[in-house]
Amino acid sequence: MFSYMRRGPGFYRQVLVLAAPIVLQNLITSTLAMADTFMVGMLGELPMAAVTLANIPLFVVQLFIFGVQSGSTVLESQYWGKQDLESINRVLGVAMWLVFLVSSVFAVVLLVRPVEFLSLFGNQREVIELAARYGRIAGLSYVFDALVMVYVAAYRSMERPQLGMYILAVSMVVNTFLNWVLIFGKLGAPALGVEGAALATLTARVLELVIMVVHMVRSRFFRVRLGLLLRKGIPERLRETVVQGQGLCVILIGLSGALKTGDTLCMIICMVAGALIGAAINIDKRLDDLGAFLERKVTRGKGETGSVAKGFVSASLLFCVGAMAIVGAMDSGLRGDHSTLI
Repeated sequence: MFSYMRRGPGFYRQVLVLAAPIVLQNLITSTLAMADTFMVGMLGELPMAAVTLANIPLFVVQLFIFGVQSGSTVLESQYWGKQDLESINRVLGVAMWLVFLVSSVFAVVLLVRPVEFLSLFGNQREVIELAARYGRIAGLSYVFDALVMVYVAAYRSMERPQLGMYILAVSMVVNTFLNWVLIFGKLGAPALGVEGAALATLTARVLELVIMVVHMVRSRFFRVRLGLLLRKGIPERLRETVVQGQGLCVILIGLSGALKTGDTLCMIICMVAGALIGAAINIDKRLDDLGAFLERKVTRGKGETGSVAKGFVSASLLFCVGAMAIVGAMDSGLRGDHSTLI
């Protein structure tokens, strides 16, 4: 049995070079979670129970991210062995889309209906309300963390595991320092308690994403091609379903507003005026032109025609649907009501 452990010279040294950063990365992640738990625990039993409750659905997101990481690294390792960088870009794009969509769903639910959602995992009202204050902020951090973890996993598959260790080391230092400042109100900052812990985590995750984007742009080892990441965009059937569903939402919002208003004639005039203004400025063509402009800037003649433009239009249709985006933005800014916008 031990004869299989006899390898050529340099084998175990190479294994150590690849494994040590991964081990340190996992150690940093565990240390960061332990530091968060320790600092929140110093506030008392109630904050500790609240953070534990809020982390239950977030742990599900972590499991999903880990699963996508594991599956994508298998494919990326194989493509790296063949030096098929185009396929690595495509796998990376699919993985990023998956983790972004799932983590965004959880983040939106925790942002819009945190108390109702967390009530599924506990029955103590005061714990749930405190957990909602933490989860509303912490849920957003997993959207950024998901993208970074998938990117780091891709580099791990390409024999560059040090990147994740460096990014998480910086994140751990920033997160721990901000925990100390925001949880306990040090250096003149207000003592925010569990909200301070969530805000520290969110800030550290945003910093991770910034480092990732800078590395993505400046790295010469592996060029991320946005045209391949966005290729195919949203499937046609899914896009039609989403747009039709959002159209029904717009109709529902319009009908509810029409039933509340006392001046129907004014509402009709505003709708006609909006349609005429949109037609006059040719907003559809302007969106297409902007997508084509971004495509020229990103692809730079690499033969990836249509990818960025289609991705831009798909994202515009998915996230900016006329009345919902405009009326929602006005409600959010004037009345602090984010429900329509989200």
